[in-house]
Amino acid sequence: MANDLIEEARRVAMRICPIPSQVEDGDSIERMPDDLLQACSVISRLCDAVEVRDGEETGWVIEHGRSQPSHPEYWAATGFDHDNLKAIRFARKEDAERVANALGGGWPEGYHRIADHMWCR
Repeated sequence: MANDLIEEARRVAMRICPIPSQVEDGDSIERMPDDLLQACSVISRLCDAVEVRDGEETGWVIEHGRSQPSHPEYWAATGFDHDNLKAIRFARKEDAERVANALGGGWPEGYHRIADHMWCR
């Protein structure tokens, strides 16, 4: 559903604010009001920023403070594991930070890393 809305917003933006290569002879992009051009730019950037790709999931994870960043151990509720598919996924960074602070036992003492992570199916 999100992808459908994004595509609809792109189609609307292109109708009201075409890119120069799509401007027909006799039309001029320079004649469009500045605020309309700015609105089209914002819509385009917003669509790019929130695009949801099929099969992708993102979230925040807790990485053990003693594990190497190149091969992290993720918190999996019952302990830490190198398998990122077992990692507990948080929608908000602040929730991951609160849990990490409660866990303790990192290195230095009580320190764990919070990382944004993407899983692809």
